[in-house]
Amino acid sequence: MEYHQLTKSERYLILHHKSKGYSLRKIGEMLNRRASTVSRELKRNVSRDGRYRPDTADSYAKTRRWRSRRGTQFEAADIELVHDLVRRKWSPEQVSMRLRKLGQLDIGTATIYRIL
Repeated sequence: MEYHQLTKSERYLILHHKSKGYSLRKIGEMLNRRASTVSRELKRNVSRDGRYRPDTADSYAKTRRWRSRRGTQFEAADIELVHDLVRRKWSPEQVSMRLRKLGQLDIGTATIYRIL
């Protein structure tokens, strides 16, 4: 089963089925989703008052998706430091581990490969 984001109508169905007392597993079966997807949706997207509201849940999910696709979180000086170390023949793994150990920069090797 290929993963794709829950739709707004699926979120309304989750609320409807949950209010009818169906289990997470049964709701997942009805939506052709895994029970863990339904469980994660209900835990992750509750409103401030602790209730699950499909409109709010959809808004939270869209905001998280937008935030995850923002640009880099590193300054130009950070990127220049990484480039300088790589020019000195350091591997991205060495750069990442050393900068973390020194507390200078928390950057993963995948990010280093991406910015090179």
